[in-house]
Amino acid sequence: MYPMRAVLILLALVPGYVFAQRHGGGIAQNRKQANPILNIDSLATKKWSYITLSDLLKMNRVSINILGRKTNQVNRYEGVSLSHLIAAASGYRLEIFQRSLAFKEKLAISSADLDMESDVISADTVNGKRLGADYPFCLVAKNRHGDSIVVDKLSYIKVDPAHVNFLVPLRVNEVEQGGTNRIGY
Repeated sequence: MYPMRAVLILLALVPGYVFAQRHGGGIAQNRKQANPILNIDSLATKKWSYITLSDLLKMNRVSINILGRKTNQVNRYEGVSLSHLIAAASGYRLEIFQRSLAFKEKLAISSADLDMESDVISADTVNGKRLGADYPFCLVAKNRHGDSIVVDKLSYIKVDPAHVNFLVPLRVNEVEQGGTNRIGY
């Protein structure tokens, strides 16, 4: 009886961080990732794409200047255009998820609310500085009214081909007799 009590008392005194955690290993596993990953979930292929920060830094970079509402200063966001990450992104329904409390993701915005013809970028740099290690990506876009929006704490992007964006005109490459391109809706 006494050896069992001694074991229980020792277990109660050992700090909790020594044991493996639910979302990773023990002490050595709790470090920040050296090369963060942007996740893209394609429902058409039923596969996830994992794009690392080092891969994004090698791609063609785009920058957008946005006036901060609280500070009234111009912030320069730099990243990769969504059209480079997702082929024909304007033809699909995109759902942008951001991290919230307790390791949960919530839907931040969908492509139905975005102007997909404008520059939509996955940014990793603001004013020449990398975003924090906790949340290394954000999405910068314009909504349907032309207002700039920034979705911080970008978690992942879901691409849904079953729900095509019907508000985006389909371009037809046929030339009418008048010599102009026809655009169908």
